Amino acid sequence: MRRLHKEYWHRYGSDPVPVGKVEASLVPWDAPDAAALMGGLASVSLLWPSHAYMDRDEADAVARRVVAALGPGACWWSNRDDGGVDGVTGATMDTFVAGSDGDRFVVLIQVQED
Repeated sequence: MRRLHKEYWHRYGSDPVPVGKVEASLVPWDAPDAAALMGGLASVSLLWPSHAYMDRDEADAVARRVVAALGPGACWWSNRDDGGVDGVTGATMDTFVAGSDGDRFVVLIQVQED
């Protein structure tokens, strides 16, 4: 993992975003909206919306199972809000959704570079 990290950041000439910036980018989401965002991130490219990674219905079903696995008490966040996205990677585009039930967590991030 460390090697992948170094190769990625050196290739794009950007250092990782400080933890404080990532923390400041966290916007609370409700579970249904987090599931919808996960389905979108898993199924379609941020940069090339015509490029599908997987069937949207399948991605949505998997995302709903993830949300259900963490349960109704889980908290959800993203770096996306109504006004846009607060990037956290230094890449051209990124969006993430993260959730935790206090014991377990899930993070789905899509990073695109043009």
